[in-house]
Parts: sequence; C-alpha cells; structure tokens
Amino acid sequence: MTQLPLVDSEALAQVIDHFAGSFSDSQKGFLKSRWLHQVCYWDDRSRDARRKYFALRGITVLGSVTIPVLTSLGLATSPRTTFAILAAIIGAVVAASATWEGVANYGQIWLEKRRAAELLKVEGWLFFASADKYAGMAPATAFPTFAAEVERQIAKEVGEYVSAFDPAEATKRAAQLVDLLKAAGVKLPNT
Repeated sequence: MTQLPLVDSEALAQVIDHFAGSFSDSQKGFLKSRWLHQVCYWDDRSRDARRKYFALRGITVLGSVTIPVLTSLGLATSPRTTFAILAAIIGAVVAASATWEGVANYGQIWLEKRRAAELLKVEGWLFFASADKYAGMAPATAFPTFAAEVERQIAKEVGEYVSAFDPAEATKRAAQLVDLLKAAGVKLPNT
C-alpha cells in the first residue's frame, strides 16, 4: 500500500494555480511564498524531528536491551572484561541518546510542527472551498481574512518557538539535566 505524504507541495501548488484567475499577482505570490512555503517548511521540520526522535529512541531501546545480554554473557564466560567494556560503552551511548532526546525534545517538536502544518493546511482548504468563515465570499473578498488568519497562525507558532528559548527555561532544563546525570551516578566536575 502506497503511503501518501501529509503535505504534497505540488498538489497544493496546482490548487493555487487552479484558482489563479481569482487572485491578483500579489495574492498568488502570498499563497505560494507565504502560505504554501510555511506549510512545507513546518512539514519538513516535523518529518526531520520525527526521524531524529525515532532514531534516538531506537538507540535507547536497542541499547537498553543489549546491556543485560552482554552482562549475562560476561558472567558466563571468561574473560569478562570484554563484555563489561561493551556493556559500559553501550550504557554510555544509551544515556547520551536518552539525555539528548530530553534536551532537544524532538518528539515535542515533531508534534508541534505537524500540528502547525496541518492547521495552516486546513485553513487553506477552508479558504479554497469557501467554507466556514469564508462561506459565501468571493475569493478576492475572502483573501484579506485568509491572509490575516495565516499570519496569525505563523505569529503564534513563531512566538511559541521563541518562548522555548527563554533563558529561565534553559537554566531550568540544564538543572534537570544535571540532576538526571547525578541520579545516574555520573560524577560531574565542580558539583
């Protein structure tokens, strides 16, 4: 079964071109360079974050399963040091993977950017279908409302993204990371 992409930029561009006669050049420019660009950008960010999230989670899961196996093999064989060294290395990779996912928050980014892309895409479909708040309006008449809604959604998404880099929140996340490392038995300098 073929999986359809959540965002098909070519199909969306064709929809814009289909309605091209209803819009001025600047409106067509907005539809392509602002609305479609942002839908595709957030879709790309979502897919990238999803890929990173599952890669890090896969490393964590596989490594976590491997450590007990290596430890058991090390107890049953001689010399034990090879298995102990491998278990320690894999343990460090698992800890780094889990910690980096906790810091980078790829899972959260994946969901946020997927939501943003879908909400913006839905707004476009409502506009093109003359549905909901655009019902009964000619495309040229509905365009200012659509443009304002697109900009509102972009501003909201950018505002949420920028607020994630609040220095107080960054300090709080760093303290949580130090606590996690200490709980894992990692000796940190100057602590």
